[in-house]
Amino acid sequence: MKNIKRILSLIIVMALLLTMMAVPAMAKDSDTNETDIIGSLYLSATPTTITVRGATGSYSFRIDDSTTWTTNATFSGLYPNTEHTVYAKLGSAPEITVGKITTKAIESTTNGAYIDSSASAVKLPITFSYVKTCSLNNSLELNFYVTKKKFADYSNLRLYVEKKQYTPSSSSYVWNTYILKPVDATYNGAACYKFILNNIAACEIGDDVVITLYAEDSTGATYISPITAYNVSDYCYEQLNSSDAKLKTVLVDLLNYATSAQTYFSYNQSNPINGKLTAAQKSLGTSTVPSVQKISQRLALDGAISKFFEATVSLQSSILFNPYFTYPSGTDFSNIRMRVTYTTELGVKRDYYVSAKNRIYKQQTNGGVKYDSYAFPVSDIAAPDFDKAITLTIYDGNTQISDGRIYSIQTYAYNWLVTNTTSDPALTKLMGEMMKYSASARTYFASK
Repeated sequence: MKNIKRILSLIIVMALLLTMMAVPAMAKDSDTNETDIIGSLYLSATPTTITVRGATGSYSFRIDDSTTWTTNATFSGLYPNTEHTVYAKLGSAPEITVGKITTKAIESTTNGAYIDSSASAVKLPITFSYVKTCSLNNSLELNFYVTKKKFADYSNLRLYVEKKQYTPSSSSYVWNTYILKPVDATYNGAACYKFILNNIAACEIGDDVVITLYAEDSTGATYISPITAYNVSDYCYEQLNSSDAKLKTVLVDLLNYATSAQTYFSYNQSNPINGKLTAAQKSLGTSTVPSVQKISQRLALDGAISKFFEATVSLQSSILFNPYFTYPSGTDFSNIRMRVTYTTELGVKRDYYVSAKNRIYKQQTNGGVKYDSYAFPVSDIAAPDFDKAITLTIYDGNTQISDGRIYSIQTYAYNWLVTNTTSDPALTKLMGEMMKYSASARTYFASK
């Protein structure tokens, strides 16, 4: 009996030893993120690199959707705080998924300190000067310009953007990431690369945007700039030092409109965007809501199969104008499009089509009858043009299939400022501030 117990003890010890030998130990590194072991392989990451560790033998690797295999176990030039999937294969064996891993978030920096001191392949920093501007449109934009001359010896410029966004449900912030490619532009007579961050909602203009410029030199080495933080409200407060009285009115009206949007959407109300305005600056804003008109006219078409039902305005990103038209059940939208025509405040005739690609569905009821309706969002109507009559028509290819409808964003505001002023006081207030901003923007741009 004693011999049997001794034999069983030896078997248990040997099993434990074999288990320990089969799973290599993972050294934990505070400077990296790490995934669990897949076989003998595991992943570690810095802000700009991912490395496959534990590989012995003729392994090759690929990352994400790339079809290119490499024997280099390190992928470099990546973006911080971004998830990737890494695959491996041993010789001609089938590939395996090593796992998913997220590159580390950007380390704190001071005065242009390195973002990622552990990534030796990344040479830091690029020092660059840039100009920040803001487009005071329906879709608020931050624009960043860098001169082409400064980057004559670099290629593949891109701007890595982390945009702070408040989450009302948890009263906390999350960071959304974007990678912006440049467009050619001219600023003050100099050839530039321009990076555009758009679709900033009014209630978000106080949220920080953190930017980092990436580029490669002729050897393929990746360079990264120091981090810069900015937001639209910073721009507004800086420009309040301008001597242009009309511009200052636009800026104060924008800050007030943004604060009303914070209230309406319960968005970070403890930090009102207009909270830094002095009494003197507040007095520069538009004091009363401008007179608004209802513009709505049907342009009948015999045999129309699509008819205008209503229009709404969404204020949660850029200002989206959503005209809803009804359609027969089973409509094929592959060639359906909406024609938009109007004349801007500056006298420019606009005539273009909006595809059905991003259509929004809404079931409508009229007289007890239900209808399928869709809106094709219009996102590029500038603030000075909120009062303009816009003609909307649905086409199937080149054939008109709907009644035409003349409408305006001002008409939607009219419904809350004149027709229905009591059912939603916060929305009525928001519509009033929006139309103040539109009117002062119209006055400002007309003077340019």
